[in-house]
Amino acid sequence: MTREIYALRRVNTAAKRHPGRRYVRGMLDACELASPGGKHLCLVFEPLRESLRAFAAHFKGDRLPPNLLPLLVKPILQGLDFSHTECKLIHTGKFRITLVSVQANLSWF
Repeated sequence: MTREIYALRRVNTAAKRHPGRRYVRGMLDACELASPGGKHLCLVFEPLRESLRAFAAHFKGDRLPPNLLPLLVKPILQGLDFSHTECKLIHTGKFRITLVSVQANLSWF
């Protein structure tokens, strides 16, 4: 089992009552596919929204308006708290924030 699958299984089995759970994407399934080039691990997820960088590109100067920041920061911090406290996971790689469930807080989104 890869470290990634191990971490994703921890997300899937962690407490669902935590308010940050809805902001952390779990794995739907995993399988290995054989090809002439060897075996390949395939991970299945729900589709993502665009990254915050891509979202910011819709605004003047490629920056998020200050009035949106409180709507985005809270769910991001709740998701981080869930992954740390419930899953006992710490993200140490490249960090890319995507709008998974954040759109639930933006009525016009």
